[in-house]
Formats: sequence, C-alpha cells, structure tokens
Amino acid sequence: MSEHVKFQLGKNGLTPGFIDSLNIALKNNKQLRVSVLKSFSRNREELEKTAKEIGEKLPTRVRIKLIGFTIVLSRTSKPKTL
Repeated sequence: MSEHVKFQLGKNGLTPGFIDSLNIALKNNKQLRVSVLKSFSRNREELEKTAKEIGEKLPTRVRIKLIGFTIVLSRTSKPKTL
C-alpha cells in the first residue's frame, strides 16, 4: 500500500516556498495531494484556476485531477517542454 504525500493550501496561497515544496516532493513521489482549506477558497472556478496555475509553475510535467476540494498531482514520465 503506497502512502500519498499530503499538502494543505491555506490563506497564504501559492507562495514560491509552497511551489518549491511541491517540486521537491514530486522528485521523490509519483503522486501528491493538496487539500484546499476554507481559508483559501470554496469557489470551484478559483480552485480550477489555482490547479492550472500550480501545473504551470512546476518545472515537472504533472497530470492534475480535482476531487472535491483536493488537487491530485501525478508526475508523468514525459519531460516538460517550454
């Protein structure tokens, strides 16, 4: 049974430190889960926009899936092209 690495996105939002933490975790793990707290947002459109922004800011290519208020990031095998 594999354990998923979990992060929480709160009122501070997408800081450079948060993105760096996700990037480091993706180097060692295939999948991450980011729980979006009420203090960040409960707007579904903003959640989708934030998930897309995370994917753009990460240097690693990821597949993004939204499940409720959780963003699931899965590392893909293809390198990201600019």
